[in-house]
Amino acid sequence: MILTVQIYPTVAQLTAIIRQFGLEHTNAYNPARTYTYGAQHLLEWLETYPGETWQARWLVAEADFKAWPEIEWVTDQQRYYRIRRALSALIALRILQPSYAWLHATPWNGMLKYFEEGPDKVDVQRILETAKTLKFNHRASYNAVFTFSYIAIHTGKTLSALSHADLMEYEENRTDPSHRISCNTLHFVLRALDIVTEDPKPRGKKSLNGPALVDKLLDQYKIVSPFHREVLHNYLSERQIQVVQSVFRVQTHKLLAFWQFVTEHATVNETFLVPHPVMALWKDSIRTIQRNQVLTIPAETLRVVRTFYRYLNSLALDDPEHWGTHEAYAPIQRSELQVAANQAQTPKQVRQNLTRLLVNHGGGFRKALKQHHNDTVVFLERARQLEVDQTIERGHTTYRRTAVNKQYLNPYGVTYTMMDEVGANPKVYINLEDEEERAFWCWACVELFLETGLRPVELYRLQVSDIQPRTSENGEVVPSLFVPSAKIIVPRIIDLSSRAAEVIAKIIERMQGDLADYPYVDRFEMSYGKFALNAQLLLQRHGMNIQIGLGNVAMIHWLDAVQNILRAEGNLPEDVRYLPRDFRHIFATRLHDQGVSLLEISNYLGHKNINTTLKYIAPNTRNLVDHLNGLND
Repeated sequence: MILTVQIYPTVAQLTAIIRQFGLEHTNAYNPARTYTYGAQHLLEWLETYPGETWQARWLVAEADFKAWPEIEWVTDQQRYYRIRRALSALIALRILQPSYAWLHATPWNGMLKYFEEGPDKVDVQRILETAKTLKFNHRASYNAVFTFSYIAIHTGKTLSALSHADLMEYEENRTDPSHRISCNTLHFVLRALDIVTEDPKPRGKKSLNGPALVDKLLDQYKIVSPFHREVLHNYLSERQIQVVQSVFRVQTHKLLAFWQFVTEHATVNETFLVPHPVMALWKDSIRTIQRNQVLTIPAETLRVVRTFYRYLNSLALDDPEHWGTHEAYAPIQRSELQVAANQAQTPKQVRQNLTRLLVNHGGGFRKALKQHHNDTVVFLERARQLEVDQTIERGHTTYRRTAVNKQYLNPYGVTYTMMDEVGANPKVYINLEDEEERAFWCWACVELFLETGLRPVELYRLQVSDIQPRTSENGEVVPSLFVPSAKIIVPRIIDLSSRAAEVIAKIIERMQGDLADYPYVDRFEMSYGKFALNAQLLLQRHGMNIQIGLGNVAMIHWLDAVQNILRAEGNLPEDVRYLPRDFRHIFATRLHDQGVSLLEISNYLGHKNINTTLKYIAPNTRNLVDHLNGLND
């Protein structure tokens, strides 16, 4: 049931409707009474504003509703969550239609859950099924659902009623730097469903993969022959509809780089046949694979080229009169793809060498992370003392304090310090609180990874209640951690080192502060494709407009950003790159170097089979040589 904004029920009637909505979405954290109490508080407050409908009153009130801490009846933590759930119901039922400005400035991740299970369930399933046929990955599929939820909330329309104008309105209002999800993925879904026919309009923002338009890409790779340009343009235009935009750019660059190489080393006139010597030379040029450099993976590149030639041959079969002359022998065979795929897999020896390299630099990396966080804290404190337009030095760069155009506040009362780099063109703006948060979580997560050996998903899912001290056999209290089941069925309990316990204590002190209870946040479970709502997650992001549990995508981006800074400062070698999945290997290897038995390491890591543990350990050949030399002593 979706109510329109023209209907004006009383507070009692609307409370009953919201209570029924709550019964359909109840769980341990959100019982039905949560919606009832929240609705009463919210509706009584809305009645104090002028307007003929609830929607009219909301549009007047939403400016006040942005500053949660300033509203007297929202300051209570429990009441805040009740009101938020009631507001979710009002929005899902289309009784309220917030503006884009309010939606983009408000953390609203849990709304997807109501769209998946509420009145828009059929539309959500339709989007996901279409995205699957278009071969979107999991994240791109839910980006389309996320975009649809925002547009549906604002316009009150169903999926079939959306228009190109609705998508463009969304894009025009997508100006907040914290809201980066474009409507392109949804646009491709709507085109596949014949709901819209127009092409997606690029925002004009420079992309890491180059210009998005097909013509600009062809110009970039100097495809000037009218014959080749026409065929490639037709193929890429069709491919642009079939895959998500980011995948399209990557595949296009691979294909056009291949053809540019061919035209530079051979003369091809109105044909796509490639001489064998040129093809062999091109294959040799893409063989190198190094993890720490952004280089082409041969298997993917070969697959992209083979797909294009299969497209040419299919055109020749379907329309031989027009496309018969374009048929060309595919220079990539299926057997080559299989060989390339096998070579692309990381051998055990390569993994062990990489782990040993990371172990050797691990001590310096940990110290550099700690020092980097200390430096960001000191710089933040200095910057807070500045007035607007005053400058401050950091290294060889001068920064200027800028005015905050909008007072960003979240339920925990965080304000922000903005700086820009003097002389930079274009301007480079820095949110110092976000920078400090990134530095803190990089340090804290790396410490916990290296002290516990947890899988990334296990660490991100930890809740405060999982910290369970136990009493040892000699009567001492030992800090321990209850690790819920992740890849294995049976959960486990692991003891914590003093260093790990100290890091966890700092996290709790930072996140809880003066609050009576540890904050509740939502977290997107990538493996399930759904949001886990209202949990006291140990690791939480409280950024500019987001309060959510920490995830692996954010951690990888943050680690890369911090490592780039450390490399620029000379505190990390160029060929070393740490990822969250590496620290489990480092942990197991360090324990093995200290003489811990394989069985103990296996139990601590939660492995069912000790052979799995062997894959995580990189033997120290130097220790082996020392033992061999000691045999004759």
